[in-house]
Amino acid sequence: YKRQSEESAFTKVVHADDLLMPECLERMVRLGLQHPSAAVIAAYRLDGRRVDLNVLPYPQSFISGRDLCRLRMLGRCGEPFGSPSSIMYRSADVRARREFYPEDNIHADTEICFELLREGDYALEHQVLTYTRHHEAAQTTDARKDGSHGIARLLIANKYGGYFLTPAEKQQAIGMQADYHYIYLARRPWQFLTDRTFRKHHRNALASNGSPFSWLKFALATGKESLKRTQAAISALSRRRMQSAA
Repeated sequence: YKRQSEESAFTKVVHADDLLMPECLERMVRLGLQHPSAAVIAAYRLDGRRVDLNVLPYPQSFISGRDLCRLRMLGRCGEPFGSPSSIMYRSADVRARREFYPEDNIHADTEICFELLREGDYALEHQVLTYTRHHEAAQTTDARKDGSHGIARLLIANKYGGYFLTPAEKQQAIGMQADYHYIYLARRPWQFLTDRTFRKHHRNALASNGSPFSWLKFALATGKESLKRTQAAISALSRRRMQSAA
């Protein structure tokens, strides 16, 4: 990032496996010029086979950073950032930071968006301009498997909730992300109960982000997930019997 020209107005990242549509740079730059306070400039994304980042109703293309982060933290809008390939930054914001991406967070690309939106705003182009490829070796795939994706969301709720939310809303956001993390743990109960390192890591992650571990919540989440699996198995068996009878 430090090698970019001092005359550069915008910074666009693209991961090696991702794609930019032919009009991506033109449309994003134009939108950035239309909204000088926008620190994060996004567009619809083709994420594998589905389109996302459609967080603003058409034709609204601008929202204050604080309003967007509040909606996101309270679960009142979908994913607004995607991956670094999905968005554009202002080069002045990049040059102003010694380390642009926080090194202590594996999901630093998400955290930097919340950091930028403390002072800046968000603009969205209502057009699919980027493509994110999915494959088993992707870092995001690994993050979802090892739980770091949920821990990062919990960290952001705890770290940035004070900027965008009331104290009560911050606790609500932390609680919501903690509940999601209990679901993650409930889907691998044997590993949590038998792997001391795994258990300590996730208990510490919850506690350090404002939500001390609760065996009751873990047990309730495990029971719900077990019931879901049982119901799904019964439904699958019923469908096979109906197909056989037909």
